[in-house]
Amino acid sequence: MVQPKIRVRKMDFPFDDGVPRHWMGDCAKFTHALNGLHLLFPEGERFFMRSVRHYMPHIKDPDLIERVSGFYGQEARHGLEHERT
Repeated sequence: MVQPKIRVRKMDFPFDDGVPRHWMGDCAKFTHALNGLHLLFPEGERFFMRSVRHYMPHIKDPDLIERVSGFYGQEARHGLEHERT
């Protein structure tokens, strides 16, 4: 099965004063829970990147190398976006 290529996209989402304080269904509990989860994402993304980097020397399939490189690039962008906000 042919896998789609991972396209590294720039993430420059605008965050402005139009976002309500309790943005998740106007519910403080859900909003705070998801805000807390958001704090874990950068470390999880760094973990995945370290894991992928560890196995890169063992990958011989050029298509898989390209897809892994796309994954790596996209995760790097995600990490930067989480740290920006």
